[in-house]
Amino acid sequence: MLSSVVVFVKGFRYAIKVYRSIFYSYLILVFGFILCNTLLKDKFEQLCTALFTHEFIPSVNASFIEEFIFFGTIGLVTIYVTTKKPEDEELRNRIRSVTNANSISDNAKSYFENKSREILAYNKQTIVTVRLKEFREDEKAIRVSIDFDNTISNMCKDVPYTNFSSTAIVKPALKVDNSWGHVTLLTIEDKKNSSQKQVVVEGDVVLLEEEGYYWSNNFQIAADSEARFRLCYEFWTEIQEDESAIAVDKNWIFTVVSRYTDNFTYNIVNKIDKFENIACVISYPTHKNDESPKFAKRDVAISFNETQNIVNEISLYPQDRFKIFIKFPLKTSQPLNVLQGEEDEQA
Repeated sequence: MLSSVVVFVKGFRYAIKVYRSIFYSYLILVFGFILCNTLLKDKFEQLCTALFTHEFIPSVNASFIEEFIFFGTIGLVTIYVTTKKPEDEELRNRIRSVTNANSISDNAKSYFENKSREILAYNKQTIVTVRLKEFREDEKAIRVSIDFDNTISNMCKDVPYTNFSSTAIVKPALKVDNSWGHVTLLTIEDKKNSSQKQVVVEGDVVLLEEEGYYWSNNFQIAADSEARFRLCYEFWTEIQEDESAIAVDKNWIFTVVSRYTDNFTYNIVNKIDKFENIACVISYPTHKNDESPKFAKRDVAISFNETQNIVNEISLYPQDRFKIFIKFPLKTSQPLNVLQGEEDEQA
């Protein structure tokens, strides 16, 4: 049954192509006749009289206008109805039109179609705000809160994005006061359809366990719409006096993006009044054209009560990691070297 439908569709498309060719030929013939009957009228009449009869031109002119209007109107309507812009075709046809080699099997096309559907949404804007809130000298630990605000945009104006699996992963680093930390907010909502809002954590807290927190659920983004994903959490992290600790992955705070991110912004706020400033090492990949990513690495010092914009609207690729390493707090302000573009083996 399915094969019969496919054959019918292919036959119908072929018939439309043939009809278009005939109609275009008809238009060329009509405009050729008009040209000859106006600009070359005398010579055209002589030629028609020689080939046909004296009554040929008057009889053709008598029915020309009504036939031209009739067939022209039908032809134009048919062409308009059956002609679509590439972006107005069904999504399946738009995707499959890319795979136009004769040797590609239907299974290969289906695989390409499914993979293409997965990436038809991207992070339009991601804003991460890290707040350094409290310092415990005995544990040499800092209480950190992270606000993750992500806008995911559906690339299609006519088809909802159904492949969006919203995921939240929080991995605590240190237990202080018998607590690993907590999640304070986790929501996702469609900006065009507020009824689709999913509230997982709001107005209450979810305590973290040693193994961390994991949540995942499917979410549909309406056609030509965006979804907003919010995640806020708090935990303790140990600060390091030894410079060699920078080589250990677990001593960093990571933010990982799961899809292409067009505008990534990262802010750090220092709310610890015990020190004039706190030193951090920042590392993240940079992409230029299609080259392999290079890793930017630099030191920053954030003064008390300061909000420092670390990066603003950079692009990240799927699974890129933006990470910070908090050093032992500085007691006095001092200049720090900027090592822009230095290779970071741990990134």
